[in-house]
Amino acid sequence: MFTIARIAVAIPALNYLSSLISQRIYRRQLLQDGHQFRIRYEAAQHGQTAAPLHLSGTVNPSTPLIALLTIAAIVVACMWQHRAAVAARALGLPATHSPGWGVGSWFVPVVNLWMPYQAIRDCLPPDDPHRPLVLRWWLVLTATWLLTGTAGVVAYFSSGAALGIGIPAAVACVGLLATAPQVVASVRAAHLAALPPRAGA
Repeated sequence: MFTIARIAVAIPALNYLSSLISQRIYRRQLLQDGHQFRIRYEAAQHGQTAAPLHLSGTVNPSTPLIALLTIAAIVVACMWQHRAAVAARALGLPATHSPGWGVGSWFVPVVNLWMPYQAIRDCLPPDDPHRPLVLRWWLVLTATWLLTGTAGVVAYFSSGAALGIGIPAAVACVGLLATAPQVVASVRAAHLAALPPRAGA
C-alpha cells in the first residue's frame, strides 16, 4: 500500500500538468469558444438573440485516460489517508477530525480548504519535525488548484494571460509532485517509529 499510495498522491499533479499542456495545444480553439461566449453575453446585455453556440469540442486524446487514472489515484489516496488516520488514532495521537470525516472533508465545499490538511497533519505526532512539510504540501496543492483553474478560465479570453498564469501553475505542479510522496513517507516513518519495540528485539 505504501508504494502505491506514494504514486497515487502524485498523479493529480500530472492531471493538472496535462490540463495546462492541453490549454497551450488547443489555445486557438479555446479563444474561438471564448469569442462566442462574449458575443452571447453582449447580446444578452442588449436584449438581443445571439446565434446558436457552436463550441469546438476539442479534447486531448489522452484526457479520458488521465481522468480515469486520476480517479483511481484519488480512491487509493483516500484509502491511504483513512488507514493512516486509523493507525494514528491507535497510536494515541491527538486528532482534530475522525478518520472518516477527514477523508469526507475533501468533497465538502469550503471546509475542504483546511480540514483535509488538518486530517493529514494529525497523522503525525504533534512534535514531529515533518509537520511543516505537510503545510508546504497543502500550500502547494492549494496554489495548484487556484492557478490551474484560473488559467483554464482565462484561456478562453487571452492566450498570453493564460500562459502567464500557466507557468507558475506548472511550477506548482512540479512542487506537488515533489512534496506529496514525501508526506506519505513521513507519515509511515512516524508510525513505524511510534510502534512499541518487539519482544526480544
